Amino acid sequence: MMVRVEWIDAYVEHGRLTEEELQESKPIRRTTIGYLVAENDDVVVVSPESMVIDGIAYYEDTMTIPKSFVQGQIRKLRVTK
Repeated sequence: MMVRVEWIDAYVEHGRLTEEELQESKPIRRTTIGYLVAENDDVVVVSPESMVIDGIAYYEDTMTIPKSFVQGQIRKLRVTK
């Protein structure tokens, strides 16, 4: 199943910044789209790639997103051929 997850993320500021400049800091809003590999009470795991080798599904470059970072619902996507 393909999903779209909107979530917030931390980031690093590089360089010299004053306290005043940092007062406006906000988390980054991200959108991740991919195969829903796993989901439980704590996390959602999404992968942009899948493959089947000898009948076994493998996923690459998985993204594990804490559920507390998710903004709104995890939306199921309809895929057409």
